Amino acid sequence: MIWKNEYDLGVEIIDTQHKELFFRVDSFLKSVNDRKPLEEKMEEIQETFRFMEEFVYIHFRDEELLQKKIEYPNYENHREVHEAFKADILNFKKEFENDKYNEALIRKFGSNLLSWLIDHFVGEDQKISKYIREKDIKI
Repeated sequence: MIWKNEYDLGVEIIDTQHKELFFRVDSFLKSVNDRKPLEEKMEEIQETFRFMEEFVYIHFRDEELLQKKIEYPNYENHREVHEAFKADILNFKKEFENDKYNEALIRKFGSNLLSWLIDHFVGEDQKISKYIREKDIKI
């Protein structure tokens, strides 16, 4: 998974966070797809869950504060997308722990993470960037 400059919003803090998120998900996917036994991947998997729970909260807070600051008209819908994603992460973690660490489930989680990030960065977040440019907002 490679970061593309077209994903940049032009807001340094958000772009930096997006790049970190991409880097972490890429690292996670490489670990999950490694042929090592699941037990040897558990540390990386647990670390990714911890990171996602903490970092996504911080990143979404910062992105939502930006949206409020610029009076982004689609703020409520965007916030709802964020809330649903946070719930998905927690649900996957619970299901993974309850299912005795099912490797197929963790692969599904990785695939969902990747799809969500790309869809969100290319789709929803680019709408924010377009709004900033159209309104000529200085951040």
